[in-house]
Amino acid sequence: MKVRVIKVSECEVPKFKSGDWKTFKVGLDNPEVSLPIDYEIEGDLIGKIEVGGNIIVSRHKRNGVECFGMFCSSPITKIDNEKVSQIVETQNSVYLVSEI
Repeated sequence: MKVRVIKVSECEVPKFKSGDWKTFKVGLDNPEVSLPIDYEIEGDLIGKIEVGGNIIVSRHKRNGVECFGMFCSSPITKIDNEKVSQIVETQNSVYLVSEI
């Protein structure tokens, strides 16, 4: 299934705080910092989205630019199901996951 994943906020008590777009190094290791808010990817969902698992996406686009790679979230702690999209909370972040 093709999906769009957008980081909409930090979770209430993140294990790692969100990075800042001015200092976050996209595609490189950013130890002890989570993705910046408004990070967006598109690609193919791998596996199910379920509590205890991870959001795993074979990425085709990152922030609107063609960029192939893999995305793996921190462990999922909560899922709010909607008809068209889901709000998925992880140890660090809150994501909007939509089928495209």
